[in-house]
Amino acid sequence: MKKFMWFLVIVAILSVAGLAALSLTSKRPTSLGLTDDGQLRGCSNLQNCVCSYDSDGQTAIEPFILEGDPAAELERLAGLISDHQRAEVITLTDNYLHAEFTSQIFRYVDDVEFAVDTNGTTLHVRSASRVGRSDLGANRKRVEVLRIQFAARPDEEPSSEIDEVAADASAVEESTEKTDAAVGFQSIDDADTQVVRSRKRDRLDGGQAAKQDIEDGKLILREQPLPNPPWWNEYTKLLRDECGITIEVIKHKTPKFTDADLEYNTFMKTEIERRFGTGILGKLREQAQSK
Repeated sequence: MKKFMWFLVIVAILSVAGLAALSLTSKRPTSLGLTDDGQLRGCSNLQNCVCSYDSDGQTAIEPFILEGDPAAELERLAGLISDHQRAEVITLTDNYLHAEFTSQIFRYVDDVEFAVDTNGTTLHVRSASRVGRSDLGANRKRVEVLRIQFAARPDEEPSSEIDEVAADASAVEESTEKTDAAVGFQSIDDADTQVVRSRKRDRLDGGQAAKQDIEDGKLILREQPLPNPPWWNEYTKLLRDECGITIEVIKHKTPKFTDADLEYNTFMKTEIERRFGTGILGKLREQAQSK
């Protein structure tokens, strides 16, 4: 009997180690990003993926609806994502967003992508797990949580539906990591809490920095050091000449936005639209693209 119990313990340990190893060996897929025609890739019959470009019932999901300037709306969505525990915005451009969501125990990573349709009113989405064959619906639940949060305007009271769907999504994620209840990982919970607090401090710092620049008479938009489209120089010229806006390329160790950068731009864009009208950045960008 003792030998059998030891056998079960060893099997459990090896299983946990194997699951943890999967998360360590999974790399960021090279297939991420937009295709040549500006779309997200479909799920290719994967059971751990959903995509608004798919027509198959198992992987199909509805896109988001855009009601304002696409670039500004993507940035607002990036801010909402940053508020989620274990979520990180990796890439943010005027028409594309990529974020990584990491599970609590084994650190599995799911890639969530958003792409603005050419009509400017539709935001397509793809959410896929890097490892495993089935996600038990976790990717779909996550997208629905983000959909509800994104649909609520900043001046509206949060819907109770958000908490219900989020709780459901959290339960699905937990069900994919069945060893959670058997192991005490309070330190991980504490670490996650510290990360959330740190992010909130960063966003507060970003907002305060923007406020100070505005008081100093500066209008600045932060950008990632990404390859610029052909119309970019014309766009920056219009920003400078029409609104007195300067583009500042971030100089972090990693070339991606921090929570402070996202909050800085959100605060600054609010002030820019207050002065020059709603959608001014989108109008100038369209003007630059037409030349």
